[in-house]
Amino acid sequence: MRDFPKPHRIIPVFSFFLLALGGCGVLIAFAAPYLGLGLKEDFFFYRLAGWSRTYLFHMGIFSGLAGLALTLPNLMRQINKWPWMVDKSGRLPAYFALPPAAAPYSFNHRDQKILLAAAVLFQTIYLFIIPLVVECDAAMYFNYAKYILGIEGGSYTYYRPPGFPVFLIATGQLLFDSFIGTVAAHAVMGILMPVLVYRSLATINRHAAFICACLLILSGVPFLSAKFMLAEQLFTFFMVGTVYGFSRYYFSRDPRFIYLAFLLCLLAMFSRWGGSILLLLTGITVFIVALREIGHLRHLMLALSVVAVITGSFSYLRSLALDEP
Repeated sequence: MRDFPKPHRIIPVFSFFLLALGGCGVLIAFAAPYLGLGLKEDFFFYRLAGWSRTYLFHMGIFSGLAGLALTLPNLMRQINKWPWMVDKSGRLPAYFALPPAAAPYSFNHRDQKILLAAAVLFQTIYLFIIPLVVECDAAMYFNYAKYILGIEGGSYTYYRPPGFPVFLIATGQLLFDSFIGTVAAHAVMGILMPVLVYRSLATINRHAAFICACLLILSGVPFLSAKFMLAEQLFTFFMVGTVYGFSRYYFSRDPRFIYLAFLLCLLAMFSRWGGSILLLLTGITVFIVALREIGHLRHLMLALSVVAVITGSFSYLRSLALDEP
């Protein structure tokens, strides 16, 4: 009998097949109206196998990622056989390599412990005196979360971002049919916000930062929305986090904080569309600072590219859900 072909010979072919299949699936999902493959019920694969364009797009992405994961080890082995390819393939990682991290700024532990204790006390008081607020918009977010999970009774709300519905799913509101997880997560955010404000300003003046954080605690702003089943608390937390990320970048000049600022900014935008203004302002301010630093613009461009891919992919999926390709 003939031996079964060795796995290392089959995997490259299979991975290339998956990559090609995934690329074709994504291309067809995007270009179906222009290739004459039809739309909605007239879509070729829908009539052939019951596959919608959205389903084909998801299958293409999954197939492409699976093929890429399988082919990477073999690709690296092939690259290592050619010294000139090793040199060229090493240029891109070297180009985007992060510089050695600077010595971290030493925040005063005593100040932070006092702020945390005060925030915990105030947040506990507010949890007792503020009622649970569940109204029509909260019901809309809940139904949006059901739609994401494919649960019967869910509905898609095109003018709301998906961040808060995903947050409801992550905090177990649908799984346990309880608000406890969401309220607890909101409370943790409220407790952390004064500390983030302190850390954002401490490099300017420690005492002024401590006073500002104390005033924020006394105002009750971080704690008021803990029992609101709305996106306000989540959005506010990500907004404060974005300011913290930019502050750390500005004072440390560490490009790692560029990615942190844009990550939190993107999460803020997907919590409330008003975060798009924050994203624009963050991009402008980081660009101004990065101009003065050697090699920082490339990290800014990479971060913006990731943001563009994520927002573009969401926009495409949203257009499919609205039947507006």
